[in-house]
This record gives sequence, C-alpha cells and structure tokens, in this order.
Amino acid sequence: SDKNLNSILSYINKVSENISFNTQINYQVNLQNYSDKTITDSYYKNIYLSNSTQVNYNSKDLEIVSGFQLNYSGLKSNETQGNINRYQPGVFIVSKINLNKSVEIYPSVRYDHISDINDNVISGKFGLNVKPFRDIKLNIKASAGNNYAAPTFNELYWKELGNKDLKPERSLNMEAGFI
Repeated sequence: SDKNLNSILSYINKVSENISFNTQINYQVNLQNYSDKTITDSYYKNIYLSNSTQVNYNSKDLEIVSGFQLNYSGLKSNETQGNINRYQPGVFIVSKINLNKSVEIYPSVRYDHISDINDNVISGKFGLNVKPFRDIKLNIKASAGNNYAAPTFNELYWKELGNKDLKPERSLNMEAGFI
C-alpha cells in the first residue's frame, strides 16, 4: 500500500528587464506499507520539505543564477535504525559569460552541508564553448567538474544491510566534443 502527497508552491517575480526572482516550497509525504502476513510486515514514512530560492540576472553577455536551498528529509520505519533526519542547506551560483563572439565560459560552484553525516562539500564545474569559424556552424565544447553523492538513508541506516561508516561518493568528470 503506497500513499503519496506532493505539494509545490511557487512564486516568480520579474523585478526588472534583467532580473527575476523565484522561490519554490515543496512538501512531500510518502507512506509505504509492505505486508504479506507471513514474512514481511514493514512500513516507511518519508517526509521531505524544501525551499529553493534564486535570483536570475540576464544581459547580452552575462547570465547568472544564484540562490540557496534548504532541504529536510525524515524517515520513520521499522526497517531502519531509529528515526532519521537530514538537514541540507546549500548555496550556489551558475553563470554563462560571453567573452566575445567566439568564446563562452560556464563557471559554477555549490556548497552543501549534510547534517546526519556532518559533511561539508564544495562542488564546481567549468565549461567552455568555442566557435572557431564565424561562417561555419561548428562549436567545440569541453567541461570539467566534481560530483558528490551522500549515502542514502537505506545505505546508512537499514537494519539488515546498512553501514553507518559508509563514505560519500566523489568523482571528477571531464568531457569534450563538438556540435
């Protein structure tokens, strides 16, 4: 038996020709009951509450999106070790900068804190788009960035196979190509 509620409230305001503001609140409750009357009788109550607020700036040669997120996740279950809570505040800035008619760069950075594993992480990415010839539709693209994934509640706290000592996943990605 699964029951899900997902409510989203959004507000968008164009402050000026170049600046817009938006915020979104998301509330979710997911109830799951799994029972076959003999082997399995488990329940899960997942609660998720988030706010994402950002300011966008757009001009001819510059686009910037900056903002913050506040996330709360909670889990109550007879299949996990206790009641679990995670608070994850984060701030970010993403941009597109036209250096000239042939070169665009895309720098971005994000900071997050994950409360239940007490981890702080900075992730970023840098992209480059070069159009080497004015009259030929050819763009050369490249980017590099780091990624981060915190362990899920089940990976950490599941009674049968959870591991509280599990470390977050980190990686470095690079790509290049043309279009």
